[in-house]
Parts: sequence; structure tokens; C-alpha cells
Amino acid sequence: MNTHAHSNLSTLRMAALLAAAVLTFTFLGAPAAAQAAGTGITVTGSGTVYGEPDVATVELGFVATAADVRQALDEADTVLAAIQQAVVASGVQSPDVRTTGFYVWREQVYDRDGNPGEVRFQVRHAYQVTVRDITKVGDVISAAVDAGANEVGGIQMSVADPSALASAARELAMTDARAKATELATLGAVDLGAPIAISELGSAPAYSGFGAVAQARDAMSAMSSVETGQLAVTVQVQVTFAID
Repeated sequence: MNTHAHSNLSTLRMAALLAAAVLTFTFLGAPAAAQAAGTGITVTGSGTVYGEPDVATVELGFVATAADVRQALDEADTVLAAIQQAVVASGVQSPDVRTTGFYVWREQVYDRDGNPGEVRFQVRHAYQVTVRDITKVGDVISAAVDAGANEVGGIQMSVADPSALASAARELAMTDARAKATELATLGAVDLGAPIAISELGSAPAYSGFGAVAQARDAMSAMSSVETGQLAVTVQVQVTFAID
């Protein structure tokens, strides 16, 4: 065999080896490519747990009306100072009392014939009060009303550290997701594998209990207790399981 023929044979052998290597790689890579393309069972799971609230926030305010804006401002300042002192005396910490609204507006009064009459000014000043001893919510509201508050906003209950509730809800959500995937795998006559992708869609605390808005002084004064209810924390997850 001459040198030229030997060279051609070597070239053909090398090309055949390369083709075989490429073919082998293609077949070996096919399952991984299929998995990356989304092969599997994807489900969502949900878990909800309930806990007792230990923190409350409440809106407390006062509206003053007078013919002179300075008079209305002075009255509002005096009453709000009394409200702050009253809630602090009830056990609320000073940093947990903060202003959430302060408004001044002019009101034109008209008689029954539509003729303009006196001009009045209204001043509204509101606090958001955080009560960290949940058993004192009713006492705090009563103290504020006794000090002159004529507005009480909706009470919001929460948990100071919801991480334990969220973890428990997350565990329930994963259990729910696996149960759904197992059922689907059985119906599809396939074997369920391990999770290959997990994402949390969100967690949402929801309060179920007392909430009210009152502006009648007599109604607020009659309040002696507040039912705290329960706080629900829900977590949703999306999980993709492999098919073995």
C-alpha cells in the first residue's frame, strides 16, 4: 500500500470514530434534554395553619370643628396629647404611637335657601397605636375614648414573628403537592420521581376576627373587650417531580 492510500484510510477511520462519538453523545444526552424540556409532573400545593394573634394596631383620632382655624387646631392638639398620654398610661410604648393622618379643611355652610352662611374649619388628627399586649386592646381603646377620641379605626391583628406558622404551612403545602403528584402518576401509570424544581408562590396571612370602625362616642365607651380571633397563614408552592 502506498503512502497516499494509507493516509486516506487513516482519515476514513478517524471520521468514523468521530461520527460514532457524536452519535453516542446524542443518545446519552437525549434523556437530560427531555428532562430540561419539561418532562415531569408539575403541581401546586397549598397549606394553611392557624395561630393566635399577639399584636394589634388600631387607629385613634379626633376631629375638631370651629369657626376659627386656630381654635380648631388648638383643640385637636390638646385632645391628641391627652389621647397619647392615656394610651401610654394603659401600657403602650411611646414609639408605638405615631401620626398617620393630619388634615385641615374649610367648610362653607349654606342655609336652607342655598345662601352661603358661616365658614367652619375642621381639623382631623389620627394616630396608629400598636398594642403589643393583646389582652389590653380594649383597655387602650376605652382610655383613648375617655381622653376625647371621637374616631376609632379598624383593628388589625397580627403575629409578631410569623416564621413558625409559615414553616408549618410550607410543610403542609409540600405534602399536598406530593399527594397530588402521586395521584397523577398513578392515573398516568408512571413512577413518580424526586422533585426537580420547587418554587414558593407566596404566603399570605389572613385575619379572621374582630374589625370595626366607630364614630359614635357612646358605642365606643360601651366597648369592654375585643375578641382576637385567629390568624391564618397560607403558603402555596409549585413543584415539578421527575418521572422515573
